[in-house]
Amino acid sequence: MFNKKYVKYFIVLSAILLMMLAPIYSLGDYSITNVNEDMTVLDDGTAQITQTITYNITGEINGVYRTIPLSGNQSIENLTVTTPGYYNELEVQNTSTGQEVKVWLYKDKEKTQKVSDAIVNVTYHYNFLKGVKIYNDIAEVQYNVWGNSWDSEVGNLHSTITIPGSMSEAQYWLNPPDIVKSQKVTSNSLITEYENIASDDTNVEQRIIMPKSYFKSYDNADVINKDAKEIIIADEKKYQDGINNTNNAMLLILIADLILIILPIIIYFKYGREHKINFETNYLTDIPYNDSPAVVNALTNKECGDITIDAFQATLLNLIDRGYLKIIYSNEKDMVLKVNYDKYTDNTELLGYENSLINYLREFEDEDNNDYISLEYLKDNEDPQHFIKYFKSWTSTVRKNEKLNEKTVKIFNDKGYWDGELAAILGIIFGFLAICAGFILGRIYASPVIIASVILFVESLIIARMPSVYFGSYTIEGCEYVGKWNLFKNYIKDYSLIKEYPPQSVQIWGKYLVYATALGCAESVEKNMRKYFNTLNLSEDEFYSYPLLGVGYDMGFLMMFSIFNHLNTIPTANSDNSFGDLGSFGDIGDIGGGGFGGGGGGVF
Repeated sequence: MFNKKYVKYFIVLSAILLMMLAPIYSLGDYSITNVNEDMTVLDDGTAQITQTITYNITGEINGVYRTIPLSGNQSIENLTVTTPGYYNELEVQNTSTGQEVKVWLYKDKEKTQKVSDAIVNVTYHYNFLKGVKIYNDIAEVQYNVWGNSWDSEVGNLHSTITIPGSMSEAQYWLNPPDIVKSQKVTSNSLITEYENIASDDTNVEQRIIMPKSYFKSYDNADVINKDAKEIIIADEKKYQDGINNTNNAMLLILIADLILIILPIIIYFKYGREHKINFETNYLTDIPYNDSPAVVNALTNKECGDITIDAFQATLLNLIDRGYLKIIYSNEKDMVLKVNYDKYTDNTELLGYENSLINYLREFEDEDNNDYISLEYLKDNEDPQHFIKYFKSWTSTVRKNEKLNEKTVKIFNDKGYWDGELAAILGIIFGFLAICAGFILGRIYASPVIIASVILFVESLIIARMPSVYFGSYTIEGCEYVGKWNLFKNYIKDYSLIKEYPPQSVQIWGKYLVYATALGCAESVEKNMRKYFNTLNLSEDEFYSYPLLGVGYDMGFLMMFSIFNHLNTIPTANSDNSFGDLGSFGDIGDIGGGGFGGGGGGVF
């Protein structure tokens, strides 16, 4: 048992700790709508920086902070912060990488009310020493007007850099160049506008080289004993060429994306459109062809030529209807069959796959009970993996016995299907690689490339799973064949047609159920059959004298479907089956990270 005294102490200490931490942590958030950056380079190498950041505060905060990276002998001096309309307290901390400036914000002069749900302008003003570099041949300002350590994007950024001489004798670069909204050069200033700067790992850098004669002294500059002009120009050219090459590559990727997106449409219009055949009626009351149910299943399903589990079940029902299998009894829980050996011994008229199906069922005969075959027993004792393997072998036998490949080629042209599959595979591979390229390479075409590549990738996944009939097409003979079976399907699924044009005999419902199973609409036809039989006055002897009428009427039909659909499902794995680089100080800086300034910030 817990001692209540200790629990009391724990609650008190926890409350004290939370009160102590409350001033430090904030529940508020922010966004930066505008930044105004103004830097003046003096003739002794000092960089006077004034930076105004507009924070859009939501919720309540304690204040804002700003990190200023420093390297080597760099330092800042004369730091001041102003917050018009709000009161503040300034706190400066030295860190291993520079200085952190924390600005505590208050609404009142007594500094008791925190800032919440407000727009606050914070202006930082300071001198940066040893940021300007003086080489043997030139002077350089390499300044990060915005750093890579912010977790908020910037709506607008205005930058002005003023040098101690004329811009006409200077050279400048804006890195990266493709995020610049506008630029303007005056007599001694570079004015740049940026828009929607993302919060990522990119430094927004401005680089200017100028004559050394612009400086009267180098007291506050970083003097480097090296010629740098040609190196810097070559580096910038290489960087710009790399950007151009990347942009060109991204443009080509975008074009390829669009071509691959359109390609399936071209394939469909070339191969996928069907011939139009006008039938005199929209239904057929008679079975249109004498093909076996397995063949009908293969030629009419959406994967023309493939054999589904419905073909297996339709063949089983067909063997019952033809008297090779007897139904002992059936209901919603079980169906019990028995091989009719009086007829099966003389099985010359059966095809190999029909013999195979009967022999498969015989594996589950109950020798102690008249060789009855219980489908419920089969379900409980058959291994789905074994059945799937058997079913695959059975479909191969169907193909061979029925010469199914020749019949499929006769009615269906699959050229468009295979072209569509190839286009889908290319789209999946290229789309995935292009998405990666969009995120890794970036640049101006990054967003359209990523969007187009995602569309291509998703489209290709869908096409890869689409049935063959969407990109392949039936021949004229195939359109007539499938069309007539669809007309028959319309009839057996529509009870109003059955009621108006009833079958010529009750017995024919057995054939209806067989082909309804092959066509994949057995359940709706079974319901229509039950509804139709309820309108007839059949004696029980007359009703059950036809093999398939009883099994269709007493729900054993649906029970059989559930068993073989279950066995044809591969077990899943979850089933119970066992199966801020700051660059280098004192040398020529790298592009995008070798200058001074930058850093980041946020709220606290």
